[in-house]
Amino acid sequence: MPDREYSTVRKQPLEDLIWPLLLVGTFIRRRYNELRAAEQEIAERMIEQNHPADWSRAGLFYEDPWIYVTRDVVRFPSKDLGTYHHVIMKGGSDGVVVLPMIKGNVVLIRHFRNGLRNWTIEVPRGAPTKGASSDENARQEIIEAIQGKISHLEYLGPMHNNNGFVSETMQVYFAELSEVGDPNLSEGIDTVIQRTPTEFAKMIAQGEITDCHTIVAFTLARAKNLLP
Repeated sequence: MPDREYSTVRKQPLEDLIWPLLLVGTFIRRRYNELRAAEQEIAERMIEQNHPADWSRAGLFYEDPWIYVTRDVVRFPSKDLGTYHHVIMKGGSDGVVVLPMIKGNVVLIRHFRNGLRNWTIEVPRGAPTKGASSDENARQEIIEAIQGKISHLEYLGPMHNNNGFVSETMQVYFAELSEVGDPNLSEGIDTVIQRTPTEFAKMIAQGEITDCHTIVAFTLARAKNLLP
């Protein structure tokens, strides 16, 4: 049952998983009876809309080595009740995005993204790694993705992606590389691409690059005068 599993996850140091009858963004009401009453109200609406009643239930509904997925009951400022799905990264909340350059060129990868069922051109990025700092994670991501070696690493700032349902902050970096190698085929990366900053900007402007992490990294690097 979701109740038992949800309670088990709650005992772990994950503040986001406390019984969440919410005022959006604030955990203010955690009493079991209130949660059940809210679920019942939502269930009645689900039935009216020809949806299964159990779509109203809060709980932990999926877990694997990388993520938890919960369904949370929320109360909006309008006082209406609803549900949100919430993905919690097991490795922590901070992933990394790295905009690498070598000899004046931006280093990009061609990466198959299963969610799109298609290839994208992007900068390397990695999920949170338990026990590693963001700096360490950034350096490891460059090694894993393109067998690269970072000679200079500069923090650009944070970004949030998919913030409607994922509790993850991506820490964005600019990196100067002393060397770059082959793509990591086992991660779905088939090509390493080098482009001048002007060509990189043109790829974004023309829609050839649509990955939000890459566009944010470009924007932050340019705002900090690291790209012409």
